[in-house]
Amino acid sequence: MLMDLGTATASWLGHLLGKAGQWLGAPPPDRYERITEYRSNPILARMRLSGIVFGNVVLYSVDDPAVRVPRYDRQGCIGLREHEWAHVAQYQGWGALFWVKYLAAEVARPFSVSRVNRYEMQADDSCRKWV
Repeated sequence: MLMDLGTATASWLGHLLGKAGQWLGAPPPDRYERITEYRSNPILARMRLSGIVFGNVVLYSVDDPAVRVPRYDRQGCIGLREHEWAHVAQYQGWGALFWVKYLAAEVARPFSVSRVNRYEMQADDSCRKWV
């Protein structure tokens, strides 16, 4: 699948943040087919984010993205890498509209019944559940 302009632009931003993290001491990126991962990013750590996706680029504040994190519903745990890669798939499906839809879901969150961003729920639900 070819990247659309929105995915390419977002990936460029992800690489920029990943390189900035490297300048601050993070290790070089890992590459898996179309996905590039930057680990131990001090910028994300400062923002208290365990991971974030920009197009086909995943940034982590942790050194080991295989770490397990709580699900949105607190019913078990999921793998952080698996969750973030699910967001990459969402991005590949929606292209440039993904961030618009994701941010709209974040804004609507206080008014929704579940109080959870639906794209976060979908990413969690696509992961294996660990008890």
